Amino acid sequence: METQDTNAWYQKTWLVIISCIIFFPVGLYALWKNSSINKGWKIAITIIIALIVIGNLSDSKKISVAEAAEVQPVSKTNPSATPGPVDIENEKAEAERFEITQKLKARARRDWPDDYSTQEFWVNQQLEDYEYMLTVEDNSIKSKAQKDWPLDFSTQKFWYNEQLEARERMN
Repeated sequence: METQDTNAWYQKTWLVIISCIIFFPVGLYALWKNSSINKGWKIAITIIIALIVIGNLSDSKKISVAEAAEVQPVSKTNPSATPGPVDIENEKAEAERFEITQKLKARARRDWPDDYSTQEFWVNQQLEDYEYMLTVEDNSIKSKAQKDWPLDFSTQKFWYNEQLEARERMN
């Protein structure tokens, strides 16, 4: 029977754990050499580390959001320029348009399941009317239309224009 050296670095459980976290190849070696750690724990930790390594290998082709931000130029005219107020506003508008588009698509799928041409027509009409509502003057009529029909831009547009025409007739 082999005698275990209790002074060996791999017999210190705390050092084995740190080695598994910081430098897993050495940590795995130490884990299996350590006599005080149960075999079930050794197997479980080895499987977890293997899954993490495999998961990282499959994700190596994906780019993180932070990396994408570094790769993407800030400005099309001057990539080294810091974003100005116009750039920030454009990014906000794009993000808002994307979010609205996703909500409209979800609503279209709910209202017309399996009728893709109707979904497409309705979403495109709503986006066109959304763009129109962005161009109209901010006033109490627009605010009421947006409040009463928050995700129905065609109704907002219709009601807004009807209110303006009625206001003109009343003057």
